[in-house]
Amino acid sequence: MRTITIKSGQLGRFDDGSPFLLEDGALKLHFVLPQVSGKFYLTYTNSFENGQTQDTLSIPASGDISLNGLKAGTLFLEVALYMHGEQVDRYRVESILLKNVDGSISGTPEIYELREKMSVIEKMLETLKKDFATRFDDDIKSATMISEKILRASHTNDINFLA
Repeated sequence: MRTITIKSGQLGRFDDGSPFLLEDGALKLHFVLPQVSGKFYLTYTNSFENGQTQDTLSIPASGDISLNGLKAGTLFLEVALYMHGEQVDRYRVESILLKNVDGSISGTPEIYELREKMSVIEKMLETLKKDFATRFDDDIKSATMISEKILRASHTNDINFLA
């Protein structure tokens, strides 16, 4: 079971950003909700290769809910607060990337996935910077040597011309 904390004005985040397997094809969630009066509802959309499914579920006072029949793709979540039949607040929750892994579905909170990708990109960029600096230094040294040879040859031509 994954815990999501909902706070006013903030993106709902998972307590643990690491990848996880869906238990029996279902995602079990526990919501820590703000202490306000009203009724909370979860709207979720599971977008996958050939379409999408969408549903809205009432979140019980315990905060525990189970999403069944999810497919590999992206799971978008949103919690809404209703009072007297009118929506008074809406809380976005970070998306979950769902992937097929050896016949099971693995979920990864999107922000965790993006941070991992960013880390890889930063390492690649650092390697490219070092490689570029090395090549640039070599090019500058070569250009300096060539310009010195041209100046010496020009100087020699000037001396021969004056002689």
